[in-house]
Amino acid sequence: MKNYQTPSAEAQKGRLEQLLQLLQITFDGDLINKTERDKLQQMGYCAKSSGFNIITPEGIKLLYDLGLIHPWHVFLNDLPL
Repeated sequence: MKNYQTPSAEAQKGRLEQLLQLLQITFDGDLINKTERDKLQQMGYCAKSSGFNIITPEGIKLLYDLGLIHPWHVFLNDLPL
């Protein structure tokens, strides 16, 4: 039996995957989806400059609040919480 998912759940899944990728500096050409990156940037969850992208403190807080990352993950990757 296939899991039921709404279109909005699918879109959110893509955004979260993109945000998780941005826990490290990522070149534009390596992004999962530039459209999702643009939406995350509009919401203040990531930043881009000179073809590179990274999560913002607001994005880290969102992932933490959703239980997708643990403070140790942030600490081990030298990212601010």
